[in-house]
Amino acid sequence: RTAGQPTVCITCENIATDTDPSYSPTDENLLVYRSHSVPGYESDQYKVKMYNASLNTKVTLLDDWDRSIQAMTWSPNGQS
Repeated sequence: RTAGQPTVCITCENIATDTDPSYSPTDENLLVYRSHSVPGYESDQYKVKMYNASLNTKVTLLDDWDRSIQAMTWSPNGQS
C-alpha cells in the first residue's frame, strides 16, 4: 500500500479463507495468495490466485490441479 492511498479489499467477495499474500519481486502490481472456496471448511483445497492491480484482474492459477497448495515462492526474476 502506498502512503496516502486508501486500502482496498481485493478478496471481500470470498467469505472463505484467503492467506499468504506475496508480491512479485519485480512487479509491485502482481500479488499471489492462497484461497479456499468453502467457508468454514478448513480441509478445503487451497488454490493460488493472482491479482494484477494495474489491470484490476484476478485469475486462479493451476485451477485443475488436484492438490492443495501449501506454500508459494516467487522466482527471483518474478517470472514464475
